[in-house]
Amino acid sequence: MKCESIGYAVEPEFRGHHYAERACRLILPMAKAHGQNPVYITCDPDNAASRRTIKRVGFRYVNTVPVPINSELYESGTHTVNRYLLEF
Repeated sequence: MKCESIGYAVEPEFRGHHYAERACRLILPMAKAHGQNPVYITCDPDNAASRRTIKRVGFRYVNTVPVPINSELYESGTHTVNRYLLEF
């Protein structure tokens, strides 16, 4: 089984317009067409807006996982992420 993940970032001046949700909805049919199933998405546990976006798109919470110590994300202060799954 092949699995892929989606990542996104929205600059502060563009937040609140559901651009991340729209981008996810646009990319999912392409992921499905290319046999990428399941698809994972992660977010910072403290990012309520991102959690809402992920749930609106249809992902379900799986677990909270540690971020690898040698990653840029860890170095920027994020030590865990919530992981969500979408299966077609």
